[in-house]
Amino acid sequence: MTQPKIVEKKRYVHKPTKTDELYFVIQVPETFHIQNLDVSVQSEYWVPVNKDVSNTANYLLPINDPDKNTRVIYAAFRKDANYLTPSEIRDQRVRIGLSLRELSQILGFSYSTLSEIENNKRLQNQLQETALEMMLNRTELYRLFKNRSHQLKQRMSKQQYDRVETALIMAMPKQK
Repeated sequence: MTQPKIVEKKRYVHKPTKTDELYFVIQVPETFHIQNLDVSVQSEYWVPVNKDVSNTANYLLPINDPDKNTRVIYAAFRKDANYLTPSEIRDQRVRIGLSLRELSQILGFSYSTLSEIENNKRLQNQLQETALEMMLNRTELYRLFKNRSHQLKQRMSKQQYDRVETALIMAMPKQK
């Protein structure tokens, strides 16, 4: 295993107890196997200054941001796999004029799944990525909407269905 690199010393005050502790912030190269792809990242861990930084049993997730390493891994995977990022997904959805709930219904995702992907709390799988990429081809997204119209009409009010259809039509490339 590669030796951890000490990046900085950081003081942290634990809110409930108001205890003040000093930590080494370290970076450790790690590789994760995700969806048949090896993803290498520099993970961040905190180690109390009175502990051995080479002993992995002393590694703590960043106390001020326990999800930091997960977000770094997700970002590296999306880059290596050429997947859409949460901000790209959100930007495309907003550009088209759809709410999270509307797009999730068109794509066949649950609202919570799409929300977690957009908020970088979940990594989309390959099938979800393929569906999300339909936003890049507005004609295909509209075709998917029309193919699912029977189900969508059962889930949406007529007014909402018509509004979504109009938004999708307006987002499609203009015919020459």
